[in-house]
Amino acid sequence: MQFILRFGLLAICLWAVACSENSSSASDFDAASICPENLRGTFIDDRDGQVYKYTTIGNQIWMAENLNYDSPHSYCYEGIDNFCEIFGRFYSLMKNEEFGQLDSNLVASVCPTGWKIPSEEDWDILIQVMGNGDEELAAERLKSQTYWGYLRKSGIDACGFNVLPAGYALNFVAPERFGIDANFVSTPNFNSDVDYYNRNIYVESSVGYVNLLGGKISIRCIKE
Repeated sequence: MQFILRFGLLAICLWAVACSENSSSASDFDAASICPENLRGTFIDDRDGQVYKYTTIGNQIWMAENLNYDSPHSYCYEGIDNFCEIFGRFYSLMKNEEFGQLDSNLVASVCPTGWKIPSEEDWDILIQVMGNGDEELAAERLKSQTYWGYLRKSGIDACGFNVLPAGYALNFVAPERFGIDANFVSTPNFNSDVDYYNRNIYVESSVGYVNLLGGKISIRCIKE
């Protein structure tokens, strides 16, 4: 009986330690050192004079809002006032907007001078820094505190990255999944000109091929 009691107490203690470790790992995030506010600011896109916010997270510098540059094959939804000023434009980087081959010239020129389309590795580094392997936690810290639908969990925007649920665009109508998720262009880690990836942020961060057959998604540039 004493052995059973002692074993039970040991199990409870081990469970408490594990919970404590999990809790501490979730609270170890220190925004003041990972993304200090003095390393955030604005810059001007010299192509059209637009002003963008940026934030420094770890060793990366990211735009803190979605791209809103009127490039070929981009689309601005006008059904909501100031939509593009808030959520940015939607983009296709495919040749002639056809699924199958990237337009390398468009990939190289769509971001402001000194900025680029992030690679999957760039995104992976960001997710690791923000969540230490926990993609749902990273998504919560990256997501904005506003605009997510009432059934969707808003974020805490710990580093001013401000992920907004713009959804994606199909056939020049109201965005699909608006208020539900965010979708960002990223280039493959390998040498390929046949596709690009979609980094999706919903309740966690996931990745998949863009195969929307004419669909357009958001762009968030990273400093070169």
